[in-house]
Amino acid sequence: TFIEDLGKRSSMVCRGEGMKLGTNIADVQKSNRSLVFDKLLKNSPTSRIDLARETGLNKATITNIVQNFIARGIVSETGSITSSNGRRVAGLTLTMDSVVSIVMRIQVDNLIFCTSTLEGNIDNYRSEYYFSDADDPSTLESLIVGNIQSMKSHCDSKGKKVLGLTIATLGWLFHRDGRFIIKADIAPVLEKLDLQELFDSKFPDLTVFIEHDAKVSALAEYDYYCKEQNCAPSTMLNIVGDVGFGGGIIINGEVFSGYNGIAGENGHMGI
Repeated sequence: TFIEDLGKRSSMVCRGEGMKLGTNIADVQKSNRSLVFDKLLKNSPTSRIDLARETGLNKATITNIVQNFIARGIVSETGSITSSNGRRVAGLTLTMDSVVSIVMRIQVDNLIFCTSTLEGNIDNYRSEYYFSDADDPSTLESLIVGNIQSMKSHCDSKGKKVLGLTIATLGWLFHRDGRFIIKADIAPVLEKLDLQELFDSKFPDLTVFIEHDAKVSALAEYDYYCKEQNCAPSTMLNIVGDVGFGGGIIINGEVFSGYNGIAGENGHMGI
């Protein structure tokens, strides 16, 4: 619950949602922890000095939050590193290999499943084929549900905490008002698949993130760029090519989807 709350608060910070009037001290503390957690996630290893500089929190607050994280076993000291001011200081890094997301990628004729840690370490990779031109999506639904249940059981047996489910899909992905519709001429069965209804009914305990694969790729490239360059650009455009061209737009660290969810998707421009 602590980690899930951090994730929600961190998402608010990333979207630029400030604290509301009437917020009590407990909410402020949660917001501060989420801010520090987000910096650790994006910039590990880092130092207490750099956390204070990047978050704007005072050193005493940073010390208290870091000690709380160390006591909970989600942060560890990693030896001496060079801080932004050139001094050698104790480094800090997240230690959350036991916390994972289940990942599914929908491609033409096959589905890819795996688990991923917050740092992007992949495990339990598997691929399953399906008939993209089938008239009835029930077989595809059973394949998806069966593999996700198997992944959950695998995580349980390894003592891993599943935070949620992430789906990246091909085609146009229209989403609005809680509905997700895939339009892909080369895989017409996907249009008959109601992803949100399927996951709501079969996995109500999982937080679900569904997005076009080019947008997820853009998010990954943005994260990689931030870590490599130690800075966060205000905008990024990512273009990928396979069967056709796809694209994703990142603004202030968030995927820009547009009115129907398809902003940035260049679409079926076959070559």
